[in-house]
Amino acid sequence: MSGERVHRMRHSVEVAAPAGVVYALLADAVRRPLYCPPVLHVERLDFDGTREHSRVWESAGGHIRPSLSTRVPHLHERRVEFVQLRHEAPVESIGGEWTVVEGAGGRSVVTLRHEYTVAGDHGDDVAWVGLVTGDNARAELESLRRIAERRDGLDDLVLSFEDSVRVNGPGELVYDFLYRAADWPGLVPHVQRCFSRFPSSKPLNSRFP
Repeated sequence: MSGERVHRMRHSVEVAAPAGVVYALLADAVRRPLYCPPVLHVERLDFDGTREHSRVWESAGGHIRPSLSTRVPHLHERRVEFVQLRHEAPVESIGGEWTVVEGAGGRSVVTLRHEYTVAGDHGDDVAWVGLVTGDNARAELESLRRIAERRDGLDDLVLSFEDSVRVNGPGELVYDFLYRAADWPGLVPHVQRCFSRFPSSKPLNSRFP
């Protein structure tokens, strides 16, 4: 991204954890949902040893939206470059980098930089994108700080599994089924049983107004 229409932002936070620990969290794209509140899931598509591509599912405006991103980790510099390949208007392009600098007493400073362009460069649109980007950056940095400072036992708390099934039908219907999580108790037997055991539980998609 270059030219006079490029807008830049910079946010930092001090973390009571070694730089190596913080960088390890940042470099693992699949763990991004731990410290990025809007991110629900990250699927690594490929990694050639230098550049990795991922599909990211995020909650935004009451909807779950998939996007594609590219990241380039720089281990020796403790730096991760990123570019979002899919975005919505009025954003025209957006990217940036994470950097981690070793501080005194086992502490570190994490900086998140953004560079973005806005279609038409209208003042209201630029201000809105700046506001959203800034709010998200501060939320990510604060979550990252909390996770890194409570890193002991993190691996024991993070569980993952995966399964797959081939569906003889259009992908749109599958996405619609996944989106309507509140209807699962009446459609998926084991979810019905879970809800009967915990009657006070809220619908699975209650976090998305």
